[in-house]
Amino acid sequence: MGRSDRSLSARTRADRRARDARILLLTAVGFGILAHLMPERAMTLALDRQTWLQQPWQLLTGHLVHWNLLHLLGNAFALLLLARLAARRAPSAAWTLAGLLLCSAALLAALPDLHRYRGSSTLVAIYLLPAASALWLRGGHLRAAAAALIAVYLGRQVADGVGAWPSPLLPPDVRSTWELHLLGLAWGGLSLWRPPPADDG
Repeated sequence: MGRSDRSLSARTRADRRARDARILLLTAVGFGILAHLMPERAMTLALDRQTWLQQPWQLLTGHLVHWNLLHLLGNAFALLLLARLAARRAPSAAWTLAGLLLCSAALLAALPDLHRYRGSSTLVAIYLLPAASALWLRGGHLRAAAAALIAVYLGRQVADGVGAWPSPLLPPDVRSTWELHLLGLAWGGLSLWRPPPADDG
């Protein structure tokens, strides 16, 4: 296979990842909307420390249901924006799903104060660095936008960690899981080990 053939193959795989990412995130948003319309069903889909062994699907569905409408809308907007920005730098669907399972395992193993979890903020975290990477590769003033995106996000996590600025998307008695956000951010960053397609940078 010649160099041009390899470049075409890499672009094809990147295009497939971008398509799969859009499908996955649109499915996640649609699932979240349906769950919001059926609150009793959403109760069984949230990740619950006491029931997840009997209902193991909660390890994934906990990342697709939300505490309230504002939480859903905030996560949905961020997901759709980051999927569009990440484009060919988006992680594969398999990588993304593995990241969600990793975050669920981390919650159960390392955050004993959390008894129930809902929200797609881990998905947002997984897509943030790929989106920033795509902006950076486009060069020019978009590099400043990429740096600002990362700086604002990290600042938000620091504020959550020290309790200085509770998330306006969450009910007052629900804390932000900044630990999972940082884990998701790192997982998304690991997906960038592959080189960008030839025409992306």
